[in-house]
Amino acid sequence: MVNRFKSIIFKRMKEVKMKVANERNKEEIDKLIYKDRHRSELVEVDLDSLKEKTKNELLKEENDAGYIIITAFKDDYTLEQNYKRNEQLRKDIKYFLYAYVPVWGEYKNPETGEVSTKQAYIVFNSRAAQFLVYDNTEELKKLGVNWAKEENCDQKIFIYKPSRKEDGENTYNLTPEGKVNLSFTSANFIDTLDKYFTNGVSHKQPDTFERKIYFLPPPKDNVKEAWSRWGEIFNNRNFYNLIGFIR
Repeated sequence: MVNRFKSIIFKRMKEVKMKVANERNKEEIDKLIYKDRHRSELVEVDLDSLKEKTKNELLKEENDAGYIIITAFKDDYTLEQNYKRNEQLRKDIKYFLYAYVPVWGEYKNPETGEVSTKQAYIVFNSRAAQFLVYDNTEELKKLGVNWAKEENCDQKIFIYKPSRKEDGENTYNLTPEGKVNLSFTSANFIDTLDKYFTNGVSHKQPDTFERKIYFLPPPKDNVKEAWSRWGEIFNNRNFYNLIGFIR
């Protein structure tokens, strides 16, 4: 009886140790993927030289299915705190099984030299890990509204782009109440991202800012990294070819 009891205790201790080890391993992976990476590790999109035709071809099916763009970044927090907030948002996106792409925006004011950096997510109206488009974007819109309201996210606006079938190229800045703050037309998510990030820097003449957008490269031959990025769209080689990424 004593030996059986010891066996149960040792088994439980082993399970706890393995769980702790896995959690630590996951934390290290998350730090590797979502920390403020060195710029050379990210894939830069040259907004000024990228042709309109090319932008319209980037993830075209996903783009036409509709999407939201949202972040948990706020000026009141440090970069480290903002990444922690965004990591929770990423978990929420994965929980609801939506496909997404993390993206970085960096904008430098040539007059003041001030640089604004923000990381956000494009959440497409399709199921994670398989291209299965949902019937309409209403559920995704509701999720955006709920996330924008939450304390962890707490955003004044997020971008909502209905599917092309539902509303053509019409795109909207929505408040946490779901009301339209601003509407505009956008043929592709690159132009939408440009408006989204520059609006966060200044409402006046955003085109005068030095603008850069970055994406994560596809995972290296590393199963752990690929698994930690489950739900993220990174297996579309045409996307990386179009933006000039070569590995």
